[in-house]
Amino acid sequence: MPAKLPQPQSPIAGGPQSRKRIDRLKQKQIAGPPLAETLRQQNPDKSLVGARQYLIAIALAVSAALVVTGTIASSLFWIFAGTGSGLIALVVFLTRPRTTNSYELKLVVDAEELDRLLTQHATSLPAEAVTLIATIKESLALVLAGTPPIDDALFAREMVARYIPDACRHYADLKTATRTLIQLSTDRTAEDSLLEQLRIMNTRLTGILEVVIAEKAEKLKHHEKFIRMKI
Repeated sequence: MPAKLPQPQSPIAGGPQSRKRIDRLKQKQIAGPPLAETLRQQNPDKSLVGARQYLIAIALAVSAALVVTGTIASSLFWIFAGTGSGLIALVVFLTRPRTTNSYELKLVVDAEELDRLLTQHATSLPAEAVTLIATIKESLALVLAGTPPIDDALFAREMVARYIPDACRHYADLKTATRTLIQLSTDRTAEDSLLEQLRIMNTRLTGILEVVIAEKAEKLKHHEKFIRMKI
């Protein structure tokens, strides 16, 4: 009986596209959880403000529609219903929590944009850069949850809004244009430039985080003194 010939192995389902998806998932895991989600968990009230305002706007629009409908139909019921619901929505709007301002909301939006950008270019960035970005995101979450000096706070916010996205975008655009290792000079590549930018930002951010931690430690010591005075 003739020996069976070895059967050719079937390629990975989907071919290159499947491999790209797998690589992207691996890079996302290395990059850690989305920064926007971490910020929302640290400040749950902030994530509700946009939804609350959206619902209030809908309630006011429905109230106006009821009043118009009642006026056209000469129905006092719909006029009173629209007026009443509109007044309730107005009271809710005027008494809404004001702890979150547009500046804080913009931070979450910028973080969402950063997360989307990192997902989009997950397979384009060097693994070392993705690992460093994961470390930076952890430090950013801690710094943004604290109360650093104004200059340091602005730097941390600009890292989310501009510095990290721009560095990654410029690198990805250049790599897409050349599709090979890019030599910027005789001894430096585009990978070197991207990593150097991330290291510079991480160094500054680490210093800011040390200030935030020192401030928290000082508050703990002051509270300990306060408790001792009560004994």
